[in-house]
Order: sequence, then structure tokens, then C-alpha cells
Amino acid sequence: MGKLVLAAKKGKKRDMLVALRDEIAEQIEATSSGRDMAALSKRLIEVVEQIEDMDAATAQTANPLQAARKAVADGD
Repeated sequence: MGKLVLAAKKGKKRDMLVALRDEIAEQIEATSSGRDMAALSKRLIEVVEQIEDMDAATAQTANPLQAARKAVADGD
């Protein structure tokens, strides 16, 4: 079973988006079709934006210690 299926079964939206992001990136690398590349790239950007929005919302509600730990983990 792939990462995307496992994430979907867990039901956590962020995990599903991350797995979908990774799957789309792999498909982009494997395609030689310009048409497919354009569609996949657009979808990849949308998924990344959704992940960033979720992370920003989480960071706003996190306490200062959680925010500092996240910044260190993200390399900021």
C-alpha cells in the first residue's frame, strides 16, 4: 500500500496533502508530456499552498514553545 492510501485511511488532511504532494512530484519527474507537466505542476502548487495555509494556521494557534520548536525543525 502506498503512502497516499495509508494517509487517506488515517484521515488526517495534512498527511494526505503531503502524500499527494509527493506523488504529484514523482509523476512530474516521470512524465515527458508537456500537457501533463502543466496540469501536474498547477496541482502541485495548489497542494503546496494548502499545506502552507494549514501550517500557518497551526503556527498562529501554537504556544511560543511550540512555535520555536517548529521553527527549529523547519530550519528557520
